Amino acid sequence: MAQPVTFRTAAAHDVEQLIDLMVVSSWGGIRSAWERVRQSGETWRDRGRIEIADRESEIGYPRFVVAEAKDGLAAMVLFNLVGDTAQLDVRNAMPEEAGAMRLIRQARNSLFVREIATASWARGRGLASELLALAETVAASNGAMRVTLIVNDANGPAERLYVRRGFSVCAEEASLGHPTFPDGSRLLLMEKAIAPRKKEEAPVSAS
Repeated sequence: MAQPVTFRTAAAHDVEQLIDLMVVSSWGGIRSAWERVRQSGETWRDRGRIEIADRESEIGYPRFVVAEAKDGLAAMVLFNLVGDTAQLDVRNAMPEEAGAMRLIRQARNSLFVREIATASWARGRGLASELLALAETVAASNGAMRVTLIVNDANGPAERLYVRRGFSVCAEEASLGHPTFPDGSRLLLMEKAIAPRKKEEAPVSAS
């Protein structure tokens, strides 16, 4: 019998499990990114721990919503409300980051689903779909007119899930330098239009 889950905003004690789920969500891409920016004496995991533990970071733990079961975190979603993204400097970005940054620029005025993942032991229960529905509710309550996300077209199961949820491709970029997905695959920016609601109807904050 599947364990029941509770949806809640992430807390500081979730950081280690959030790191694991971020690696799953990014197919190893976040680990490579943390390897590049880690300081002397740090491991990639140390760098991830520092960034997620920082409440003010764009990937700080208060920005996650998690599905918690008896055995731990079953799934998570990380989203940001995207306003003016002109400050993203694509010129000095690594090749594997530049395409995504150009797409994020086009995600302005939306709730951007930055990462979403389900633990291997909790798959097949529709948790990712439930978290996407929650993201749509948060977007509507914060006045965002759409939800956006990026998926690599080599990740067929994820792309099909998003299509079933009503997302469609609105822009794309070449994928280069990812540790898992091949060069020549495509990064797809997908969007879903949202009807706005009153803020008090939202169960969680978008941070």
